[in-house]
Amino acid sequence: MSQLAFDFIPQSDTWKKPDYIAITQTEIQGRAAAQMGCCGVFAVANGFGFDINNAFEWFKKHRKASNNYRGQTTISDRRRFCQAHNIEFKEVKLTRRQRLKTVLQHLDESKNYIITITRHVLIYRGGRIIDQGGSHDVKHDLIRSGDANRIVKSVWEI
Repeated sequence: MSQLAFDFIPQSDTWKKPDYIAITQTEIQGRAAAQMGCCGVFAVANGFGFDINNAFEWFKKHRKASNNYRGQTTISDRRRFCQAHNIEFKEVKLTRRQRLKTVLQHLDESKNYIITITRHVLIYRGGRIIDQGGSHDVKHDLIRSGDANRIVKSVWEI
């Protein structure tokens, strides 16, 4: 079950790029996910097929967070979520400290991955990067966003 609904009509006339895909906003508890720091919750929920609101509530409860919790997670939080729900994944070993653009060159496009980089979590699926802000082309949008030079902390094959 995908958490993204795709709308192939650009939302403004100023954006003329032909491969642009506008994404209907995913909401968590009535708030736009793209405006929250919930990339880890989004990646786990979307990557493993969970409802994003249920995953958000699980993280909120198990992190003992207050009502203004915005979805921040750590690698160990996401690992605990997978263990609690009997989810298996394969951790890809990184030989050294690498940047995202280097790691993406070595990943198989036919497989799905959850990638943790400095201060962000992404899903790599079918040659595209997906986060709570939408689906992005690796070659064009990744360079523009500045994420290409961030350090990779972990890679999970899902």
